[in-house]
Amino acid sequence: MKAVVFDLDGTLLDTIGDIANSMNYALKCYDIPPCTEDEVKSFVGNGLKMALARAIAKKAVKSVDENDQNLMFSIMENYYHKHPIEKTKPYDGIPMLLSLLDKSGVPYGVLSNKDDDLAKMIIPHFFPSHPFLFVRGKRKGGKLKPDYELLSDTLKPFGIKEGEALFVGDSEVDYIAANNYSSKSLIVTYGFRERRALEKFGIENLSDSVSELREKIFSLF
Repeated sequence: MKAVVFDLDGTLLDTIGDIANSMNYALKCYDIPPCTEDEVKSFVGNGLKMALARAIAKKAVKSVDENDQNLMFSIMENYYHKHPIEKTKPYDGIPMLLSLLDKSGVPYGVLSNKDDDLAKMIIPHFFPSHPFLFVRGKRKGGKLKPDYELLSDTLKPFGIKEGEALFVGDSEVDYIAANNYSSKSLIVTYGFRERRALEKFGIENLSDSVSELREKIFSLF
């Protein structure tokens, strides 16, 4: 292993409150009932636009055409960009984990399906003293995890070839990303997916806490 590739939402940071607020703001504009945070957790993982589409499919009484869905997403995106860190906070133990990686000389970065500008703003805000090798989110017209081309374009410039990265995330998307890059993965259950959902997907290497995650990471470096 040469580096750790962290997911952002549900792995390093609990962002669900701010995501839910922005989604519910957009839904309210179209008189669609709000989602609970637990519902929003089940919708995220493949980008906010897909998360909103899943919310609409579950909550809307009548069908919403593509044009209105695009307008709703613009509303959600605009709201989230204005209110990205009101409820967001690091999971307990994450700052310590990053500090231990720093002391051990293990390089690490963030690869997220969150918009690139948001990821680049949020990570330095909460972890200003930690030297992330890279922070990359979804770029305009760009691909999302678990796409192989995105993984390669992000990691190879830093000398991280297939099989040389440890992917740490909270969803099946991160697990598939690791498999697509012939790499190991550690998937956490404290984030946006319940253990039973991850096990149902066939994921076995699960961590129920940051302390357990820390032990597993350092067993590989």
